[in-house]
Amino acid sequence: MTERGIRVVSSSMDSSKAERSLKREVHMLMVMSFAFPTFQGLAVTLGPLLMADMGLSKPVIGLLQAVPGLLVVMLGAPLAQMANTRWRRETLIGTFVLAGLASLLYGQARTGAGLILPQLLMGLATPCFFGNMLATSFRLAAGAKQSGIQGKITAFQGLGYFIGPLLGGYLSKWGYGWGFSPGLLCALVGLLAAARLSAAVDIETYRGIRDFLGGAYARYFRVLTHRRAVWIGLAFVSLSSFQLYVTGGTFFLVYASLIGLSTLQAAGLMSSRELVSAVVRLGFGALSRRVPPMVQLGMAVILGALVLSALPFTSSFWGLGLIALILGVAGAVVPPALNMLAGASAAPQEQSFAILCLASGHFMVQTLMAPVIGLALSAFDYGVTYPLVGLVWIGLALLALKWGLRVMHRQEEEELGNVA
Repeated sequence: MTERGIRVVSSSMDSSKAERSLKREVHMLMVMSFAFPTFQGLAVTLGPLLMADMGLSKPVIGLLQAVPGLLVVMLGAPLAQMANTRWRRETLIGTFVLAGLASLLYGQARTGAGLILPQLLMGLATPCFFGNMLATSFRLAAGAKQSGIQGKITAFQGLGYFIGPLLGGYLSKWGYGWGFSPGLLCALVGLLAAARLSAAVDIETYRGIRDFLGGAYARYFRVLTHRRAVWIGLAFVSLSSFQLYVTGGTFFLVYASLIGLSTLQAAGLMSSRELVSAVVRLGFGALSRRVPPMVQLGMAVILGALVLSALPFTSSFWGLGLIALILGVAGAVVPPALNMLAGASAAPQEQSFAILCLASGHFMVQTLMAPVIGLALSAFDYGVTYPLVGLVWIGLALLALKWGLRVMHRQEEEELGNVA
């Protein structure tokens, strides 16, 4: 064989090896993206139902739901910084250890105070997982391949959010300890998948712990205050997370309990919503070629606001089921569109911080608004609160969309000017 032929064969073998490595990494990310959301699905569904069964008031439920956001804001920056170190894989392994501990503590909780620690652990595990997992995914490919990877990852997230509430709701017939038990299996599966990821390398080096921590919080502040796309993502993640996890999550489940639905029925509604989202999300790559992600986000918030406004006017399982399905369609585009916005808005060493900024918005809107909605429902009930909130959210979505399109248009003009 000639020297040229040897080079061609060698290049082909290297390309084949790289392709196999890429597939393995994507598959492991898909497994983790199923395991962790399954745990989250248990927590965000069974948690409020457990609180309601304990007889806790709506304001107290709102305060407990706000607890995870405190950890995201306090410790999110150094956890995001881990994505730039060779310890990224080990951080993901630690995430699933935290998820296992939280699952155990949720199942053993008998009072509201007993729920504080597992809520804190979930708040710690969430930025650990999403910041490091998504940063890993962004470094695997670019362009159309990256859209495909995000579509697969978020579809498996949706499957996790579907399976978690349904399985937990079924097992909770024998007690909440059994209901939360699948979280332990999810922790083990996720830990094994994380351990199979390729070893990471340091993108940056640090002179010591003070340099590491100081740099983490400084970079978090810089990305939060200087990246325009992050501002837009923060606006939309706040609007959509409020709908999916406060009015369409915690207090949707409380309403289901109030009208007499069982834990399994309520969990089934949340599962059906996530299944619809997972299926619709598989077409995100094709949709994003026709409709800009920002427009998708704006329309998702408007659709969610409209359908949740109708919640107080139905008191049947099937009525709530229809609302849950429409919410599933509306929420389908939110994770992949936000991921693409975050990934395209920052340099590689800043991507985990862009994700953290969005996670901060996700949790802060729950921290701030869940207690407010709890108080509003105590004062005015669902018939007044939900339609009023829906009207406000439609107005905010239109303003955010108009502002976002203007900012992105200005940014494109500046980039063209710099090229010229």
